[in-house]
Amino acid sequence: DTDMAGPLVFCLVQGFCLMFSGKLFFGYVFGFGVVGCVSMYTVVNLMNHAGTTAIDIYRVFSVLGYCLLPIVVLSAFTIIFD
Repeated sequence: DTDMAGPLVFCLVQGFCLMFSGKLFFGYVFGFGVVGCVSMYTVVNLMNHAGTTAIDIYRVFSVLGYCLLPIVVLSAFTIIFD
């Protein structure tokens, strides 16, 4: 299932954490994330030999977006304890 609400919230929270820490490099960070998701989508679909079921890009964004949770938690801890 594709769930885009969680990854979007994590991206927004990460953006706020970057803003509160004084680093305003949103374009580089999120651009790198989009390029990584598109690259992962390409690699996964190229590895699909059967060709019957392709992984859509929304699933890749969802899975990689939920992987942002530890990064968001660590950046929030850095703001609180710094």
